[in-house]
Amino acid sequence: MIRDLWVALMALAAAWATATGATATVPGPEAALIAAVNAERAAAGLAPLTPDRRLACAAEAHARDLAGGARFGHTGSDGGDLAARLGRVGYAYRTAAENLAEAGPDVAEVVALWRASPGHARNMLSLGSRDAGAARIRGRDGRYIRYIWVLVVAATQPETPGNPTILTNCTAISG
Repeated sequence: MIRDLWVALMALAAAWATATGATATVPGPEAALIAAVNAERAAAGLAPLTPDRRLACAAEAHARDLAGGARFGHTGSDGGDLAARLGRVGYAYRTAAENLAEAGPDVAEVVALWRASPGHARNMLSLGSRDAGAARIRGRDGRYIRYIWVLVVAATQPETPGNPTILTNCTAISG
């Protein structure tokens, strides 16, 4: 019965996302990360997050910025924070949070790290979040290969008239 309910919820979420154009085609480890976060949410009785291209672009921009530098944190090399990154991709948020990890290539390892951290776990299980974007960028730290993982969870402001931002290239958005 729970499995049937889960399948029905996923189908409903997919139908809503398709109807509103909110979905993003998320490749590889990014899709696996969002799926793993949604499994954490399901275990806690929460609705799944819907992939959002704008959030994925914000996550990718920050991951690339972090992979290219010697620092690691929520502030970009330009001094911008998550709010600035979301503004650059045209995501008018009501609530937003960001998880970062510097880890290996394994999604399960990253989710386990976040689960063990109260703040990161709270972000993954945020009641107010509806959308997610993720990125994993391979970088170098001296002799070692490292992966920068970024997860952005958020919910939009209510719809307002205006000029929509059209994204064509995530990598054009600076960190």
